[in-house]
Amino acid sequence: MKAYKRFGAAVLAAALLLSLTAGAMAENAGIEVELPQGYVEGSPLPLYRAQERTQTEANFFDKVPLEWFNTSGQAGYENWSKRARYDHFIFSDGAELNIDVANMEYRENDGTYMMINGDAPNEPEGPFARENFACAIADLGGSAYTYSYRYPDQKFPQDVKLEKTELSAITLEQATQRVQELLSKLGVEGYEVSYALDMSVEHIRTIGEWETARRSEYYNTRAEGGYWDYSKATEADEGYYLHLEKRMDGVPVSYPDGDLFTVSAFVDGTGVRSFRLYDGYVIGEVYETPERLLTSAEILECFNQGNARREKDGFMQPVATGARLMYAPLRASNKKDGMALTPVWYITYDFVDGSKCEGWAWYSAVDGRLVMDCYS
Repeated sequence: MKAYKRFGAAVLAAALLLSLTAGAMAENAGIEVELPQGYVEGSPLPLYRAQERTQTEANFFDKVPLEWFNTSGQAGYENWSKRARYDHFIFSDGAELNIDVANMEYRENDGTYMMINGDAPNEPEGPFARENFACAIADLGGSAYTYSYRYPDQKFPQDVKLEKTELSAITLEQATQRVQELLSKLGVEGYEVSYALDMSVEHIRTIGEWETARRSEYYNTRAEGGYWDYSKATEADEGYYLHLEKRMDGVPVSYPDGDLFTVSAFVDGTGVRSFRLYDGYVIGEVYETPERLLTSAEILECFNQGNARREKDGFMQPVATGARLMYAPLRASNKKDGMALTPVWYITYDFVDGSKCEGWAWYSAVDGRLVMDCYS
């Protein structure tokens, strides 16, 4: 399948997050338009200064006391990058914390290792530290998020959704509060829950059965040392899987060239057991405020003007399917000022070319310029 990309790598499907705090939905030329709550198309929104986290500026190194994640003490450390700094801490109980320039990950292990056998069983991969049961449950929550909302055609159990706001040892409100408290300590602001799932005994077993079958069928793998038997889950294992997205002025923040503003976590009655943070830019004061923003209708005109180029590349009849108003870090109007968090329109579209193909395009809501166009 032919692919075309402009100004960077493929747009990640993170821009399609299902929001628990969804804004207004409208119709424009037969497509669905997603707006922040209370926003009127064309109204101005401020642009904010955006400082990219680098090896030397605004990074997370040396700013994260290990006890925020684990109090068992540090057992080891190594730098996981040969070219730059990438902290890898090992705790006394086997848990691991990785800290890079703009992201971090905390996971817990059960103290054993496993080998993964695939197409070449005589040449297994590993050994890999096996995650503990809490982190295995966290991965099930991640699968639910990924396959239910990003890839709904992957035969995931569609009836798995948030049902319980109170579990035996923790509530949804308490889980959210614990994640927000950790983010506050890290100096990261503006994240709101966009997806939540109660990992109840029923959900652990349902998703676990599906995940075990998927691994066997889709990857044709088996694990020496064993995957977890999710049918043995009890109420003591229950918790909440949370996915959060960053928002400014109620507008979701993303990035055309990567997934740089997301948080995911699993929280049970004992605390945060699994945590991933991607926060690529520090957002500062207002940089400028345009008199108005381009509407989705005006951006669709820009999109239609680009269809001749798309058709020239062999794709016929591009049809827009959705528009979402977002923020993204783009080059400031004065290039010497670096980057500015700028309102953008995220356009999704399909091709009718014998077989269905999909595309994504990002346009500045300030001047209509194309930021990225990706189709395959």
